[in-house]
Amino acid sequence: MSREFRIINNKIEINDSSVEFMYLIKSAKAVDDRIIVLLEIPYDIDEADNLYCLSKNGTII
Repeated sequence: MSREFRIINNKIEINDSSVEFMYLIKSAKAVDDRIIVLLEIPYDIDEADNLYCLSKNGTII
């Protein structure tokens, strides 16, 4: 994959786009032409959405 991404706390920058999440980003991995993002949700928060898939232009899929 030719594009780069960078994680800064709860924000991920992909090329010229950025996506900000409510919680810190635990990890991100490029898979084909997508980026899979895993959020670090505190244990005392009742939240099920901790895994996201982003397109090459930063759109949540």
